[in-house]
Amino acid sequence: MALAGGRASARGAYLRFVGLTAVNPLTLVYFVALGGAVVSPGDTWGVPVAFVAAGGLASLAWQLVLATSGAVSRRAVGARGVRWIGAAASAVVVALGIGVLVSGVGGFGAG
Repeated sequence: MALAGGRASARGAYLRFVGLTAVNPLTLVYFVALGGAVVSPGDTWGVPVAFVAAGGLASLAWQLVLATSGAVSRRAVGARGVRWIGAAASAVVVALGIGVLVSGVGGFGAG
């Protein structure tokens, strides 16, 4: 999945984003909740099939947007820029995680 020089191929980038989306628990919860709302007792089999097909196409489109924008951005900012962006994104995630922990711990004393 990597090209010469360690750069990811378009297929590799696409598969990485598909994998990241597949392991995201909120995505699973979202689709299960919508699936339950779409299906009702009197529906034919066409409604769930159309829902799954539309969800699959929407997911495919989103993955293509992510992979394409990532490839274009990587070319524009270079390897050093990618490292800086990765470090900044990691810092944001850590800060958000700390915020969630602090608010969660603060909630224990409120009861």
